Amino acid sequence: MATRERAREEYLRLTDEIDEAVFDAFGMPDRLRRIIRRRMTQFPLDGNAARPRLPWEPTRKPTIKLFEPGERYH
Repeated sequence: MATRERAREEYLRLTDEIDEAVFDAFGMPDRLRRIIRRRMTQFPLDGNAARPRLPWEPTRKPTIKLFEPGERYH
């Protein structure tokens, strides 16, 4: 389990580095970076930001409704 926790920490560290690289690429000043980071902790963005989907976690596949010829789509 310690290996998984280290992998999670490394993954999150790398995503922080990617965020910084994107901020740098767009030439964002520190003030704007702070605004973006703060907004990511507020509704509705906090739902995804607080629970990142880690690559090794299984995802739930959406259910697909199959329609027969002549059925209405609703």
